[in-house]
Formats: sequence, C-alpha cells, structure tokens
Amino acid sequence: MATPITHSPMYRSHVIDKQPANRGPFSSLSEQLLAVRQAALRASQSGYIDPRLLRLNDEYYERAAPAGAGEQVPSIGGFVVQPEFSQDLINRVFSTGELLRRMTTFPLTKEHATGLRIPGFDEQSRQDGSRFGGMNAKFYNEADQPTATKAKYRMLELALKKLIGLCYVTDELVADGPALERSITLAFTNEFVFQLERHALLGNGAGQPLGILDPSNQALVVVPKSSGQIAATLIYENVSAMLSRFWGPGTPNALWLISTDVLAQLLTMTIPANSGGSYYPAYVPAVAGESWGRLLGIPCMISEYASTLGNQGDIILVDPSQIIFTQKSDIERSTSIHVDFGADQQVYKFVWRCDSQPMWHTQLTPFNSSASLSPYVVLGARQ
Repeated sequence: MATPITHSPMYRSHVIDKQPANRGPFSSLSEQLLAVRQAALRASQSGYIDPRLLRLNDEYYERAAPAGAGEQVPSIGGFVVQPEFSQDLINRVFSTGELLRRMTTFPLTKEHATGLRIPGFDEQSRQDGSRFGGMNAKFYNEADQPTATKAKYRMLELALKKLIGLCYVTDELVADGPALERSITLAFTNEFVFQLERHALLGNGAGQPLGILDPSNQALVVVPKSSGQIAATLIYENVSAMLSRFWGPGTPNALWLISTDVLAQLLTMTIPANSGGSYYPAYVPAVAGESWGRLLGIPCMISEYASTLGNQGDIILVDPSQIIFTQKSDIERSTSIHVDFGADQQVYKFVWRCDSQPMWHTQLTPFNSSASLSPYVVLGARQ
C-alpha cells in the first residue's frame, strides 16, 4: 500500500532513481512486463509461466478473490502488477506537481471507501452573529440573561473519480525493456500531473473534479476590468484590486498563476508613485534561490492552465491549501497482449481514483467591510 501523501519537504525531491530495499520478485517494471509477454506467447505452446508472476497472483488472491474471471488466464488480461512499482509513480506525481503538492490532502483510510465526507462550519460572514455560522458572545452586566447562539454546519463530500491512461506499445519496444519503462513512466507521470492540476482549476465536477474557476463555484471572486482599460492589457489597478479581494490569512500560501504572454505586461508594470516620488516595479524577477519572480511580494508562476492575455483566467490569485484532494492509495496498472494481438502491440492501462474540489463553497464577508473575500480570485476578461 502507498504511504499517505503529506506536505513534507521530502515530496519536493526527485525520487525517480531511488530504489526501495525490497521491490518484490521483479527488479523493474520492464522486467515484469517482458515476463507477462513471454507467458502469454508460450502458454498455448509449452504452458510455461514465470513463477514470479504466479507468486504475485497468489498474493493478490489472498487479499481479495475476484467474483468473475481472474488474471491468471493470459487471454483475458495478463497478470497483476507487483504493488511496489506503483508507489514510485505516486511519488513522482507529487514531487513534480506544484499545485498538487500544496493542496490539503485527506487520505482515505478505509480499504473499500469510494469517497470522503468532511464536516465543517458553514461560515459565510465574519460579522457579529455570523461567525462559525451563527456563534456570538457578548459582555453582560450582572444578572443579565445571555442570549443563546449556535453554530451552523455543512458537509463537504468528495467522491472518487477515475483517471485512466491507456498506452499501446509495439512488441519491438517491449523487447527494449529499460527504454519501455522509462518512456511509459515519464509519459504517464507528466500526464497525470497535468490532468489532475488542470481539473483542480477548471473541472466542471461532472465525472471529474470540480475546479475552483468553474462558474458553479460560488466562492470564486471575479474582479472586473478597470474603467476604460485597453483590451488585452494587464495594469497595476487590476492586480491591486485582485489582492484587495484575496483572503488575508491565505497570503503566506498564495500563488499568482499567469499565462506566458502576461509576463511581458508584468515586466514593465510599476507601482504608481506620489507626486515627485519614485516608481517601484510591481513585479520582481526571480533571484538566486527562488524558482519564480514575485508580484506584489507573492510568488508568480507561469502556468499552462492560465488563459491567454485578455481572457478571464489569464491571471489567477489562489491559495492552493484551500483545495481539498483525496485519492486511493495506489495507482493500478494492468497489461494485455491480446487487445491488439494482430498488430503486434500490447496495451498498458493505468488507473488512478481521486477527487479534488474547493474547500470553500461561498465567499466570505469580512468583519468591517462589505467587499467579500476568497482564496480564489481571478481577473475578468478585457476584450
């Protein structure tokens, strides 16, 4: 089983080349895939099957007996992939996914769980009588009768969605074992990162995660363009207005996400000076020891998920810790030689059951202001 994912710095390191002390009967994924191919080809002739594959299947059936056909018969799907290899792929996803690494992760602890329910306060305002959904405390004089208040709660539910990767590989590539393992692992690692992060931002919640930028997210703050602003531009008034609507406690975890063509606008952006004063840059490029530049003091990351300049979503201000993520503990892998046998191709399937959604379900009215706040702020279109 995979180790629960945390926000420990260890997940920032590159772990592709690290090998655990006990990896099971096969030394690599490619070695096992070659054994699967040879077993499928020879089963109809000599009946020989690599004993290491049979051992993996025995361990699998000790954990759970299938109700239907099993994987011991090559013609219906191959063999169980030994679980030690799955952990490597999960680690790589989280070490390369900057947004995923910063999300708040709730692990599923029950073996057959298909989702997660998280209770919390239904707090929509910080004004008196509204904190924690309705709690209020007052100072009273002696013998005064206090007024009772009570909190209001809500339930946040995550239901596992299925992320699938399917890959056809020629028999010639299978024969080159090390190249096969490196190429498939690299491709699916990056693809899983891309899809999970993209849907955490842009997903519509229908068979996929609900993204923070989806119109159905009532917590999303859309800051309109400035009056008279030229189309396809980004000005200081835009970013300062976005920051003024951002949830203050989320600032230490905040990130600006921008598209590549927004960067040119930032490099010339200055903070307006008082009469006779000096101008200061709003954006400061990365210095030694930093990965990204900073916009108004907050890290600014170029993201391929952001829209092109002038469209809503070309610049996003977000606290990723206010996105909830959950997953099953390992990525399932399976292989079959019979899906496209006539074309000398094998198919490999990767399945990851996971879900994410915004932690907030509504904007928050602050204590001394009527302008609502949120950890998800986006600039509207400038067309």
